[in-house]
Amino acid sequence: MKGMIKDYKCIFKIFLIFLLFSLLSACGAVPTGPVITSFTADPTTIEEGGSSTLSWVTNATTVSINHGVGTVTAPSGSISVSPAETTTYALTATNSAGSVTANVIVTVSTALPKIIDVVKKDILPNIPEVQTGNPYRCLLLEDTDRDSLFAPQEY
Repeated sequence: MKGMIKDYKCIFKIFLIFLLFSLLSACGAVPTGPVITSFTADPTTIEEGGSSTLSWVTNATTVSINHGVGTVTAPSGSISVSPAETTTYALTATNSAGSVTANVIVTVSTALPKIIDVVKKDILPNIPEVQTGNPYRCLLLEDTDRDSLFAPQEY
């Protein structure tokens, strides 16, 4: 009988230890680190003077973005930015367990739109073939016509 009681005491102790660990893990759950579900820019490429909307979704209690944006709405939100040059924005999400960072790039396009505007406004209207409505005429000219086309002309 003594041996049987000893076995039950051992099984009872194991059961109590298991129960204690179960209660501790349920009550004192270890906090998980923050997660950035998404961090996007729309559009990712803007013209000089344009704007892009940064949007984010996290599970954090505090969210901040660099380059002068500062602390923003947590856990999710959006904000409009107008960088003067191509900029990499870093979003940092923080909670009691730590912090994580995600990046997004907003590209500022400056040269090409300006060049296209100059061609449209200043160069194309002054070409005689464009004025007459036949911009492809110079591609179809005979050799003799090409010589006269490229000869200095007075306007």
